[in-house]
Amino acid sequence: MSEQETEEEKASLWPKTGSEYGYLAMDMGVIGMIVAATQGECPIIKGIRAFVYSFAVVSIITGLIKFALSLRRPGQEAKFPKVKEVLDFLGLAQLALGIWGIAIIFPHLTLFSNPSPETCMLSPLIAGFIPSAIIAIVILVMLGYLCAWMVTGCRTDTFGRDDDDEKGNNDEQYEDSAEP
Repeated sequence: MSEQETEEEKASLWPKTGSEYGYLAMDMGVIGMIVAATQGECPIIKGIRAFVYSFAVVSIITGLIKFALSLRRPGQEAKFPKVKEVLDFLGLAQLALGIWGIAIIFPHLTLFSNPSPETCMLSPLIAGFIPSAIIAIVILVMLGYLCAWMVTGCRTDTFGRDDDDEKGNNDEQYEDSAEP
């Protein structure tokens, strides 16, 4: 890599925009979960602290990588394909951690009505519930899309087409499927 390419790469990473700092602040919001998880005991849910710490660490690492390499800017992911693969893996890890959280938190939702040091204090319960609920919503949305795809007959031509496609104005990209 030449010195000029290195300078261009650095210039594309800095200075950061206000929205990039905003995204970084949102990504670092999980630090509050760590603090909340340590503010009380939760003897009934054995792995709640490990779940919160793991989820927060993956979220922080993902946010820092995206910020450092300006990956929320258009075209930046193409410059760092290996990093994109790592971030995709971290996203799957976050999904798996969320499923773990769902498995350990959701069976104990009744603890919200009567938190105590003998069962579970409210702070660690909330710290575990919020990421679990977010992942549960993501899973439900993905299942909704799957059901919609199945209802439409699993046709590949029903998703991702704009109005011009339906009018037949954009046939050149479907030349392989044209009848002779």
